[in-house]
Amino acid sequence: MNNQMELWLESSTDKMNLNSLEDGIFLEPKLEGLTGLPDIRTTSGVNAGYDGGWTSAQNFDARSIAIRGNIAKDNAADLETTRRRLATLVGQGKKETLKLSFTTQAGNVYTVFVRTISCEMALTRVLNFQPFLLQFRADDPLIYDDGASGGTEATLRVQQLMGGFQIDFELPLAIGGGADVTYITNSGSETVYPVIKFTGPLHSPTVVNRTTNQQFQIIVDILSTDTIIVDSQLRTATLNGTDIYHLIKPGSQFITIAPGTNGMVLTSETTSDTGIAEVSFKQGYISI
Repeated sequence: MNNQMELWLESSTDKMNLNSLEDGIFLEPKLEGLTGLPDIRTTSGVNAGYDGGWTSAQNFDARSIAIRGNIAKDNAADLETTRRRLATLVGQGKKETLKLSFTTQAGNVYTVFVRTISCEMALTRVLNFQPFLLQFRADDPLIYDDGASGGTEATLRVQQLMGGFQIDFELPLAIGGGADVTYITNSGSETVYPVIKFTGPLHSPTVVNRTTNQQFQIIVDILSTDTIIVDSQLRTATLNGTDIYHLIKPGSQFITIAPGTNGMVLTSETTSDTGIAEVSFKQGYISI
């Protein structure tokens, strides 16, 4: 593993670079799970009575990551301190999600979020040298671009209707006359889940992604001092930190951002509202 590469493991209380000669810890050349594809989950069968078979819709399974490395110190005491620190950090993955950030030789920074599966550290006769094997599971198989250009944020302003009409039944479509659409570009290769931050004043705001034909509405009046956070991946909605999932309108979909250009619209039941919705996400890839 080239020494220019960095692999940071981070919990809520600690952070270590697992490929730092200065700190006496370095990776073996084989780092598994960040290139290629995660396992593909599928169901298949045979056609009874005639040739061929069938394959169900396929989905990516959770991503498995294996990290092999070594700790090398001048003395046994320093080795034991670093080994204990690494084991404690990895062990926190039993209770919380850890952040694994990888900087390539090209300078690109990628992030995955993992839970710990195992941590192997066998004692050897060499008291200042410790091999280790760490195995993680990333429930979200996407690898996110965490570099300077990896994040995207757009501000949606309330659609000012100029004409249009009202209908008496529900459609997953916002109809407006001559209103502008905010275009968001996902330059990654995979569909990702944004975080949408609503700031008032807004009355039962609706966000529509016209590209994916998804619509999300929450039935609540938002004051200028209020903030609603909707996390599409976690499927949560909070108002000033309080859970308001029950106020999501039935039939709403948590918005996703497809690869390419997405046309986004924000509407409010009071079109004179001046509140906004901020949409933020990171580009996602299935391999680096």
